[in-house]
Amino acid sequence: MSAIEDDVKIKIGSIIYIVGLPMLISTGLIGNVLSFFIYSTRDFRNTTTSFYLRILCISDTVVVLQSLLIFLAEAFALHTYNASAAICKLFNFLVYSSIACSAWIETMTLVDRMFSILYPNKAKLIARKKFRYILVATIVTFNVLVYSPIFYFYGIQSDSNECANLSQFRPILTYFDMFNSTIIPFLLMLTSSLVIIVNLYKSRKNSSSSSLSTIAKLATTINRAQAIPNGDLRTSSSTSYSTKSVLT
Repeated sequence: MSAIEDDVKIKIGSIIYIVGLPMLISTGLIGNVLSFFIYSTRDFRNTTTSFYLRILCISDTVVVLQSLLIFLAEAFALHTYNASAAICKLFNFLVYSSIACSAWIETMTLVDRMFSILYPNKAKLIARKKFRYILVATIVTFNVLVYSPIFYFYGIQSDSNECANLSQFRPILTYFDMFNSTIIPFLLMLTSSLVIIVNLYKSRKNSSSSSLSTIAKLATTINRAQAIPNGDLRTSSSTSYSTKSVLT
């Protein structure tokens, strides 16, 4: 009975994988293309955030296309990256570097928002096109350089004819990639998000307290006006009128 249940679970998992993953891949491709064109419109293209998001759409599209190749390899045995050592090296280099670039560009989007809130007077400096281009070029260049050893590490195994990491430094690459594309960007995004939330909460609290003080002052003025008898109001009115007559 357990063998039958395991077989059923495997079949259900295979169906979900074969049907669900193409839907996610197609949704990701369509979403990235639409997002790129939306952020390129006149209303959004001049903002700093839309610039980073357009670059993010490009890098995410590269990641999604690589996921498509992996899906075809596992679902239909189309192992294109096993065709030659050059394709094997290039494929793994693009996988590692594009995922890291996507993580860092997304991180820079939140860091940019954080600096804009903390230092509004310096927001124009980081919003300059030159600064944005230099920052993105630095991110891409850094990840291209640090993952370039993949061209030396990866190759085709002689016994299995499969693409694999043939270097003894495989654990170093694994741990470095974990910190570079996951842990460090996550910590920076978490810190930036918390700083943004705290500052928005403080500004909202200050605005609500100022509104309450304004309402309290208005209520005090109304109460004082209501506390004055009608006769006093007439007297004050006639006094002010006579004063104006003498002055004129």
